[in-house]
Amino acid sequence: MLKSFINAQKPGALDKFELTLGQYKKLVNLKIPLAFIIGDAQGGDNICGRSAYYNQDARRISQMCNATPSFYEGEIHKSCKLLNMNKIKTWVKNNKNDKLHNLMQSKHWQAFFDIDYGGCPGGVFTAACPPEALHALENGIILHCLKEVFQEILTPAQHCKLDQIVQTWTKLPCQKYLKSNYLEYPRLYFGDGISTITETSAVTKVGIMFALVIASITVKGKKVLTAAENPNFEDYSNMIYVFEMLLCYWSWLKKDTYWKWSDKQSMQLAEQAISTMLQNVQDLFPRSSGSN
Repeated sequence: MLKSFINAQKPGALDKFELTLGQYKKLVNLKIPLAFIIGDAQGGDNICGRSAYYNQDARRISQMCNATPSFYEGEIHKSCKLLNMNKIKTWVKNNKNDKLHNLMQSKHWQAFFDIDYGGCPGGVFTAACPPEALHALENGIILHCLKEVFQEILTPAQHCKLDQIVQTWTKLPCQKYLKSNYLEYPRLYFGDGISTITETSAVTKVGIMFALVIASITVKGKKVLTAAENPNFEDYSNMIYVFEMLLCYWSWLKKDTYWKWSDKQSMQLAEQAISTMLQNVQDLFPRSSGSN
C-alpha cells in the first residue's frame, strides 16, 4: 500500500489516470494524499520509528520532539525542538547511531520516510502522527488525576459516599428519562457511581472528572473530600481549580477552528496558556508517583 502511495505522489505519475465511473471513462490528473488514521500511542511510536518505552528513565518522552524526562521540571514552553525528518534520514544514511540512540530512534530506514508530507519539516513525526487529546489528555493527565483521587486520597468508604451522591442525580426529574448526553458535553449520568475508572472509555473518564467537580461543590461532597484523613481546605480548593482547568481545556480542544494561520499572537497566547495549565497541574495537584 505504501509503495502505491509513493508512486502516486511522484511528479507526473498520474497525469493520465483513467477514472471509470460506470460506463464512462475519463482521463484525470490526480495527486493522492495519505490520509491520517488515528491509532494508539504505541502504533504512532512504531510509525515514527520510536522505541515504545514509557518508563521514567526513557531518553525521550514525545514522538514529536527531543524532550527528555528532565523537561517535566521546566516551566518554559518551546524549550525542546521538534524533530526534522530530513535530519533523521541523514543520520540513518550516515550511520549516526549515537544520535539516533539518544532520541530512542530506530537505526534503519522506514517506509514512511518516502512519503511526501507536503513540505512539513517534521514529516512523519508531526504531519503523520500529531498528538491527540485521547492519549495526551483523556487517557493521560485526566486519568492520572483520577487515579490520584481514588487510589491515593479517598478511602473505599469515601468512594461509596461519593458514589451515593452522584447516584442521587439519576433520580432527579430532569435526569429520569435521559438516555444519552450531547457529544460536546461531558457525561453526568452515572447510575453505578464514578469511583471505578478501570475498563472505562477515555471520554467516560472526562465525565467522571466533571461529575467529581460537581459533587465536590455540594455540601455532602465537600465533607467527603475535606475529611480529616484527606486534603485540607487549600488542597481541596486546588484540586477543584485544576480539574476545572482541565475540563475547560478539553472543551476548548473540541473547537472546529482556532485562529487564522497568520495570527501568530493568538498561537503564542494559546501556547502560554497550555504551559501555565500544565505547570498548575504539577504544582497544585501533583501525583504521588512518577514525575509528579
